[in-house]
Amino acid sequence: MSRSILIVLPGILLSACSFTINPPPPAEPALPPGTPVPAQSTPLSSGAAALPTTTIALEPTAAPSSAALPTPNVTCNEIALYLESSLGSAFSCDTEAASEGPDVHPEHTLLTLEGYPLSSDALDQPVVHVFPLAAYQSLSEAATERLNTLQNLLASESVPVYAFGASLESLPFLPLYNAGQVFYAQYQKLPFQNGKGIRYLTAFAQDVFPVSNSQLLYTYQGITQDGKYWVAVILPVKHPLLPDDVAAENLPGGLSWEQFEANYPAYINQIAAMLNAQPANSFVPSLEALDSLVTRMQIAP
Repeated sequence: MSRSILIVLPGILLSACSFTINPPPPAEPALPPGTPVPAQSTPLSSGAAALPTTTIALEPTAAPSSAALPTPNVTCNEIALYLESSLGSAFSCDTEAASEGPDVHPEHTLLTLEGYPLSSDALDQPVVHVFPLAAYQSLSEAATERLNTLQNLLASESVPVYAFGASLESLPFLPLYNAGQVFYAQYQKLPFQNGKGIRYLTAFAQDVFPVSNSQLLYTYQGITQDGKYWVAVILPVKHPLLPDDVAAENLPGGLSWEQFEANYPAYINQIAAMLNAQPANSFVPSLEALDSLVTRMQIAP
């Protein structure tokens, strides 16, 4: 059985298990040069204590210092993060029951962002999963395989570039889906406050089909420093060079299905290369905003 808590951000107050987050205080007048500036934090209502924002750095300069971080305004079981108003107005917190079958996963924390700027036909909505890693590995060998691949990527200095039919045709991704990863683009290593991982763009499908914004996902896949948790952030994203949707009777270039299938390897390579070439701020939401959500995240041990 799952439990749900819907918590609304600025301006909305719900009943039991809800709290509001007050807007930050007005800016203080400028101080003379050299005057120490006290640290600021976003005040919470009296019903919820402020969470610490201690930074556990992966490398000396890998993560921002705690002084640079806003006070988390979202807490959900192990998760603490700061949600910008441009990415959501509320959130729900669930303990997702274990599942068997093709999408097997253990019981885990599921944070869903409400009021996210995009809707999606993708397999998942704007969510953060926090999986107990040992429990996932006990249920599925695929989880161990993906952990090994992720650790190898994090230890490597090279940047993988998608190519249809290549040895690394997909990147590590949890939860398990009953669908295939179509491509990947915009790969980057990224730390969060007590862990590290990779972010990239991708889409999933069960058959050959043109890529559209309705499928495009930003995902972050990482592990905590203590190795206890796998963190999966999955957020819809779009780009103006992709169609919002593609009808089966309106294939790219006016091709027939036979022609499209024959040309599919070249087509999907072109899609990945095109997305790789785009600046981060040309996506909606911008990749910088989504990266910031990730890097501010803390997972309690």
